[in-house]
Amino acid sequence: MALNHDKALAHGLERDLHEVSRLAQRVRRGDYNAGALRKEQLKPDFMEPVPAGARRRMKKRAPLSVHERISIVHQVLVGLEKQADVAKDHRVSPRVVAALMHKAKRNPSFMREIMAKVDAKEEQRELIKKAVEVKNDFGYIIDSAQAVVADLNAQGGEQVTAGTVRSVMREELGMRFRKIKTVSLHSNSEKNLVLRQRWALEFLAQARKKKVFLNVDETWLGMSDFRRMKWQVPGTTNSVAKLEVAPRVTMILGLDTLGNVYAALAQANSNSQMMELFFRSLAARLDAQRPSWRRDTVIVVDGAKYHQSKDFLAVAAELQLPYMLLGPHSYDAAPCELVFAHFKRADVNPRHEPTGKR
Repeated sequence: MALNHDKALAHGLERDLHEVSRLAQRVRRGDYNAGALRKEQLKPDFMEPVPAGARRRMKKRAPLSVHERISIVHQVLVGLEKQADVAKDHRVSPRVVAALMHKAKRNPSFMREIMAKVDAKEEQRELIKKAVEVKNDFGYIIDSAQAVVADLNAQGGEQVTAGTVRSVMREELGMRFRKIKTVSLHSNSEKNLVLRQRWALEFLAQARKKKVFLNVDETWLGMSDFRRMKWQVPGTTNSVAKLEVAPRVTMILGLDTLGNVYAALAQANSNSQMMELFFRSLAARLDAQRPSWRRDTVIVVDGAKYHQSKDFLAVAAELQLPYMLLGPHSYDAAPCELVFAHFKRADVNPRHEPTGKR
């Protein structure tokens, strides 16, 4: 019975971990921002198709696909539809339909030739699909459709185009061309993946107990303006006034899931002594606010060296700090990182002085 219970618990933790990962992906993709939600609400539940008689011929239309040509010939010869109606249905001119019918009537093997083209195109797309899947399975980076084209064309056979490769990757494999996000070489090593998974399972276990999570982290500010881009007026320079801060300012921040913010600024580099002072002040503040905080709160810190030093461990034991270390490279699980990113994209220069350059 105990073994079955452990298996069920492990299965539940794995399921929860998978759901959290999917939710994090959707948040990073922007599915829950205000603009995306507003667009989703404005979408009609059902889109009425445009009646064939009301369709207009498009001025710039892509060439008819093989399937569209087969459909046009079938509608006229088998369905006995009028050429003008078929032209409206496919948004082409009646001359295009007439030209297709002329070819079909003059050449009895016209349809067979079209079907042969369909089969050849399907075989080519299947070949491209398998080649891309092999690259994905082996973890190759496909940075351009031309890379796949070069590999396939080197094998001989019918030449493929970059447009066909992009079409297969988008429509059949659901791939998208996105900006590469660089990560540390060792951030996704086997050891770090295991450590992150262990942390996630422990986090879910604490969340089930309705614990309050308090993330504590630190950063430094070495200048007053971190902005990197702006709209430039023609004939002017793109310069802004920047105040160098020396020695740089250290910001220590604490954010909890109740919405409380605890912050400290110091014009010095962060070290174990500074962190000790912050945690002593934090413990005193929490003792005054919620005397029972040690039973219902977990302090989450990253794996910096001074968070694992003997001095910090002694202070944590003295203050009875209920803390846990983040998994390595778990930036998405640290809300303090979002606040730091805001500061490092902003202008914190109080004077807004011009540079004097024109």
